[in-house]
Amino acid sequence: MEGRKRNGCKSKVELLGVVVITVIANYRTGSSTFIKELSDSTGLKYPEMCTGEYLYQQYQEPSNDYQIYKIMPDQVQHRLYHEIFYRQYIKGADVIYLCRRNLTEQIISYINCVARDVWHPVECRNESDWFDDVLDSFDSTIDIAIDRITDNYERQHEFYKKWPGQVLFLEDRFDENQKYPKRKLPFTEQQLLKISSVCNNGKDLWFNNI
Repeated sequence: MEGRKRNGCKSKVELLGVVVITVIANYRTGSSTFIKELSDSTGLKYPEMCTGEYLYQQYQEPSNDYQIYKIMPDQVQHRLYHEIFYRQYIKGADVIYLCRRNLTEQIISYINCVARDVWHPVECRNESDWFDDVLDSFDSTIDIAIDRITDNYERQHEFYKKWPGQVLFLEDRFDENQKYPKRKLPFTEQQLLKISSVCNNGKDLWFNNI
């Protein structure tokens, strides 16, 4: 087998039908563009539906059609699945964990996507009605975003302790051209303080201690 690239991934397709790369990502870490770039550089295929989240709707075994899989930790919720998940998606694969150092920006990004119902730069929506509905329950939207992001970091840490891999950060591979339009959200000072105080603004997250 040829040598590996700097990101630790296999450089060409040799094992069709076998999971070659498993990306375990939190939300708003640039995972969709990351797996596309992996596919472009390695020739390996990934499922493009649901932005590459193969387990988005339900747990299922890998397909013979793909070799790159993006998994969000909360998509493997029950610990009874962990051993199956290890055998099917981890064993023998390159495992990459995607994180984001700036937790405040990550949470705000998630809130913005919920508010606009636009999750990626290529998506287009008629967002006006949806945006008004979100504003009617803005405090709840903030709480949901905080819970979703922090819960996935906790699950991601649990995975990392069982199955160590390479940890990559959005900030180290950020491309200004991949940004998407944002609407100005009506955060109050108290709401912003609440967001920025989560996990000591990210300083207490698991990846700071590896």
